[in-house]
Amino acid sequence: MERRRLTARKALIGEIVKGRFIPKSGLESSYVLTKLGRRLSRVRIMGNIVDMYSNPASSFASLTIDDSTGVIRAKVFDNVESVSDISYGDLVDVIGKVKFTEGEIWINVEIINKVKDPNFETLRIVEIAKILKEQKEKIQKVKECLSQTSDINELFALLGEEISKREIEGIVEAENVFKEEEQSLKSSVLELIKELDFGDGADYRELLDKSGIPEKELDSIIQELLDTGACYEPRPGKIKRVI
Repeated sequence: MERRRLTARKALIGEIVKGRFIPKSGLESSYVLTKLGRRLSRVRIMGNIVDMYSNPASSFASLTIDDSTGVIRAKVFDNVESVSDISYGDLVDVIGKVKFTEGEIWINVEIINKVKDPNFETLRIVEIAKILKEQKEKIQKVKECLSQTSDINELFALLGEEISKREIEGIVEAENVFKEEEQSLKSSVLELIKELDFGDGADYRELLDKSGIPEKELDSIIQELLDTGACYEPRPGKIKRVI
């Protein structure tokens, strides 16, 4: 049976690298599950080259690409000549399969082209904004129907004309996977607050430094802990556990 080639799905680098790699075996392709429930196996990204390396034998090249939402490495194992005219600072359009080794999500390059017209970058940003807006609308519809159904098949029966079964599966999978991850992070932050509290609460800057969590994400976690009453602020810049 001929295997159908996966469509390259346009994505921001930040969406890919903040996702969870889900390995599969056999004929099923591995993918990155994003927080918006998109399953990305073969992707198309655009960004600027911020670092480059090729081995002396010219049998391998690695390009580090930044699109302002994140940074990812794109690796070339065949046809290294295809990147011979690309240099530091160039804007490139890359198609390839998402891979994961040694804790790193990267892209196995299939096609790479230098982008000479900056209008293409603006167009890509608009395209992805539309894709993500539509995905958020699908997530909302799935969440609204979750309480009325007991499994994926019932969800698909309700939403099948608007959202494919694979899309529904991805959204539900992301809800479960990232809920567990979020709960684990909250527990870690709560423990760290307790550890850094020497009487008047944990210092926010020290929490940020010790946790290793990006500031925006830590702010969101702390705000939720405050909203749910798990913590309070005895004074500005200090966080204290209720129990």
